[in-house]
Amino acid sequence: MESAQIFSSINKLLTTHFNREFWLSLEDELTTSYANANASIEGPLAKLEQPQKRRLLPQTRHYYLNSAFYRAAKSCGLSCDDAFTEPRGENYYIVQSGQIKVSRIGLRYDENLIRKANHRLLIAEMNSEYEGFTPDFFQEQTQQSFPDGTLGVLIVNVNPPFSRSQG
Repeated sequence: MESAQIFSSINKLLTTHFNREFWLSLEDELTTSYANANASIEGPLAKLEQPQKRRLLPQTRHYYLNSAFYRAAKSCGLSCDDAFTEPRGENYYIVQSGQIKVSRIGLRYDENLIRKANHRLLIAEMNSEYEGFTPDFFQEQTQQSFPDGTLGVLIVNVNPPFSRSQG
């Protein structure tokens, strides 16, 4: 199957399983939350200097955007699970409609080497039926069993440079 056909098939699955209101709500919620995250570290109550702002902004975005993802799902009546990953214990929302599960991650605009993340691994494992299973030769892994036809999708937001986040 050519890449254009694969893209078309995935697009059709997403638009069939997730109603238009979800995507519109998600766009609105993410945009608003992105601005609110920036405002929270720039506001008069924050009283932070540049080094602290640089460190806090990515974390603040992460939590604001995750909450936006949750609100968009709930406003459209979709199932939204709070997934807990080990060993770091980070929580991520996974929205489900039918056999499709969607989650989100954020990356820095200049991230050349994307670090391993348990969250992404959990989503990728759902696609083992479609992509096959590639074990990690350095760590013992067992292939998880997901219902037939489960598709895992990640929505990726790319965060701009810190200087562009200001004002």
